[in-house]
Amino acid sequence: MAKVFSKSADFVEHKLESVPRYVRGQWLKRFLAMYEIYKWILPVRDGIVECGEFQGFGFPSLVKLSAIL
Repeated sequence: MAKVFSKSADFVEHKLESVPRYVRGQWLKRFLAMYEIYKWILPVRDGIVECGEFQGFGFPSLVKLSAIL
């Protein structure tokens, strides 16, 4: 994947906007699962605790989703 990303002639901004072209399906499934979980917990009134941050995926994903929804 890194080779495909680096060899593409597109600008970095365009590459980052075209995430599905450059990431594996497994990563997309993980992000979509996080989205579904976020929608499920959205009505919860108090704070949400995300425990266990491995390579910085969970918390930043929740922050992005909270900005979108």
